Amino acid sequence: PRSDLIRAEDAPTINLSGEGAREQLLTPRDESHLQLIRSTMPPGSHGGEGLYTLNAEVEVLHVLEGTVEIQFTNRVERLEAGDTITFSGREPHTWRNREETTAHVLWIIAPAAWH
Repeated sequence: PRSDLIRAEDAPTINLSGEGAREQLLTPRDESHLQLIRSTMPPGSHGGEGLYTLNAEVEVLHVLEGTVEIQFTNRVERLEAGDTITFSGREPHTWRNREETTAHVLWIIAPAAWH
């Protein structure tokens, strides 16, 4: 069986979406089943002014530390440390850190939006 190890210091920086966040891909680039992304979101960072979609069946956002708002077409959800939201990547959405502290989150995208 295949096994891939990505050390924290070796995780490539990517730009999934938005402005101001530092995003690192924690799964191999050629992994097509899912992607795990660690995102550091400083105060004021956001996923863009408009709503966006990803070519993925499922998107999961888990907040490790801090607070993040995720906006959908008809609602806004506020997630705090320990909270997790699961939704279709094809549902228009964006995110924002309105707080004065940095948020640390994990994104799980399945299947991989790109590979």
